[in-house]
Amino acid sequence: MSVADLLHREHGFGRELANETATNYLAAFRRCPDNPDMALVQWRSQLWYDVLPATHQHLATELYGRWLEWRYRYLALPDEVHTMLQTLRLQYLLGIITNGPTAAQWEKIDRLALNKYFDCILVSSDLPWAKPDRNIFYAACHYLGVPPGQCVMIGDKLETDIQPFAGNGNDCSSTFSRGRWDTALQPDNVRHLLNPS
Repeated sequence: MSVADLLHREHGFGRELANETATNYLAAFRRCPDNPDMALVQWRSQLWYDVLPATHQHLATELYGRWLEWRYRYLALPDEVHTMLQTLRLQYLLGIITNGPTAAQWEKIDRLALNKYFDCILVSSDLPWAKPDRNIFYAACHYLGVPPGQCVMIGDKLETDIQPFAGNGNDCSSTFSRGRWDTALQPDNVRHLLNPS
């Protein structure tokens, strides 16, 4: 079930209004997933409040709770990813570099229980740099105590994850991507780790 379905089935919204409300929430959330002046629950409930018709604004907190539950059910890592991370962790130091607002990114890391797999977790909003600035990659290498030339970068966006090292023989990069990329920007090596099709 989706939030739009919930609005339609349980709260009497017409299908079009339910879809529009859910779409408007997602647009507002993507524009600003986090407000550093408010707790995440308060901010995201406020986003729901703002997109709901006045007659239904009392549903904001409930909708946020349901949306959050479904969001993390959708984002949950498949068993094969857990197995892969456990296997990699036996032989390698692992790190995460993620762009985004601090509270929102740490919420994801915590709710998905990723801490146990990684030796280094860097969130761009906690630092003076964000991807694709090379300094955030070098900070991860320094934290892990590994020279950049001995690191492999695995990412899903060439523009932010791989471009900083394109054509630089000292840095090793690899990517997992299910999509297509700009032909002007090509990774040195492509490995489809989870979905070979």
